[in-house]
Amino acid sequence: MYILIFVVIILLVQSMVEPSKDVASISYSELIIQIKNNNVKSLSFTDSQVNGVYKDDTKFTSYIPTLFLFSGRFYDDYLADRIEAEEIEIIGEPDSSTSYYRNVGVVGSFVVCIHETISRRRNRQGNELRKKQS
Repeated sequence: MYILIFVVIILLVQSMVEPSKDVASISYSELIIQIKNNNVKSLSFTDSQVNGVYKDDTKFTSYIPTLFLFSGRFYDDYLADRIEAEEIEIIGEPDSSTSYYRNVGVVGSFVVCIHETISRRRNRQGNELRKKQS
């Protein structure tokens, strides 16, 4: 029984972890150069992480320093004109960490329920043994 529970938990955890993708990681400076050279097809943002696609459909990822992200300089200096000219598509993405924490909560609840079930069965079996011994 414990082996089955362990296997189920392992399978649930593995299903929550996304497989690693072969995506090039570029620096912030390289991202700016690629935007200026009009090589970027689309960008999507999750906090300071940027996932993008070049015009040749190659995917990349980068990070925007917090200083530029919250000051608006990145958008004003590099994106505003290109978005208006429809040269770059901006795609919004939900923060993936929230779904991860939600899944951890589901798995945690599942583990607690299984533990409670096993504990109750043990108590019931113990009570039955004590009744038989009396």
